[in-house]
Amino acid sequence: LGEIDQQYSRFLQESNVLYQHNLRRIKQFLQSRYLEKPMEIARIVARCLWEESRLLQTAATAAQQGGQATHPTAAVVTEKQQMLEQHLQDVRKRVQKNALSREPQTGSIWRTSLPHEGGQRRAFRAGTLQGSAARADAGSSCSRRITSLAESQLQTRQQIKKLEELQQKVSYKGDPIVQHRPMLEERIVELFRNLMKSAFVVERQPCMPMHPDRPLVIKTGVQFTTKVRCVAGPCDSAASLIVTEELHLITFETEVYHQGLKIDLETHSLPVVVISNICQMPNAWASILWYNMLTNNPKNVNFFTKPPIGTWDQVAEVLSWQFSSTTKRGLSIEQLTTLAEKLLGPGVNYSGCQITWAKFCKENMAGKGFSFWVWLDNIIDLVKKYILALWNEG
Repeated sequence: LGEIDQQYSRFLQESNVLYQHNLRRIKQFLQSRYLEKPMEIARIVARCLWEESRLLQTAATAAQQGGQATHPTAAVVTEKQQMLEQHLQDVRKRVQKNALSREPQTGSIWRTSLPHEGGQRRAFRAGTLQGSAARADAGSSCSRRITSLAESQLQTRQQIKKLEELQQKVSYKGDPIVQHRPMLEERIVELFRNLMKSAFVVERQPCMPMHPDRPLVIKTGVQFTTKVRCVAGPCDSAASLIVTEELHLITFETEVYHQGLKIDLETHSLPVVVISNICQMPNAWASILWYNMLTNNPKNVNFFTKPPIGTWDQVAEVLSWQFSSTTKRGLSIEQLTTLAEKLLGPGVNYSGCQITWAKFCKENMAGKGFSFWVWLDNIIDLVKKYILALWNEG
């Protein structure tokens, strides 16, 4: 795609409308069909290179059999063909090696000093595509390995803690556990911290949205995008939390220098929920509501390992606020009573009634295939889309 952009810029300067149109169509086709499938286009290019090499070999053989190789011009052509064939074979071997090993290869190995024939240029582009595909696949492989290593280190730390419990029950003079356990625990913690620091990487370097082909150049007053990633995936936890109950903190750090003084500044967001699909939004938002309703701790990411119980008075205030923040009117006493009946069943006085997190968001309502919160969230969406004016008028 980068090569297409460069060629497009050249034809733009030359005012070649036909080539501009063709290059745009080629780029759109590649993006729509192969942007998410780099390995597929790499295999196609590899097959094309193999076919080109076969044709060159056939032509060289025919030239030799016809006795044309004795002619000086034919000898030069044959020599160039052989050189080209050798380069193509090298590229094809690298492509096949990457496809099998799925290990990362730097793009520099494809930038060989080839003559400027069309075949070599195609080989270069094929190498670049294959390198990108290999790096994408290698990222997943690297993530799995680092995650596995992190899990092993955490398991080792748990075993060392069990040694501490064993030491308290049974011990004797000269017990090696007493002597070496603190050092072992300190060492495994240091290894785990170093692993996590190394796994936290910048996946996409800073780049202005209007100039995606020129990263690392940032203009003052213009927004830029970047992407960081912890290569280590989520490790197994003793608490089985679903993704919409996993809380994370986003930390911001900077250094300020003023009159020879260095000041380290750090702040963090409130706990956030990370989702991978928009259908997870309702339950994720319910987690945020429940967290902020029942705790003032801005860093309790383990909140949902044992979520506290709320009261109907607290829940009613939050539900009314949901409507007033989406529309111009909250819920009346009668409407809140109707919701209480839906959630808690028939009753006279709901004030002080306890509501668990599971009942609010996870358990299905009686005779229904969905929870109370999912039902209410869809009602809010219905009001916002279709009867907002009527609702605001009361």
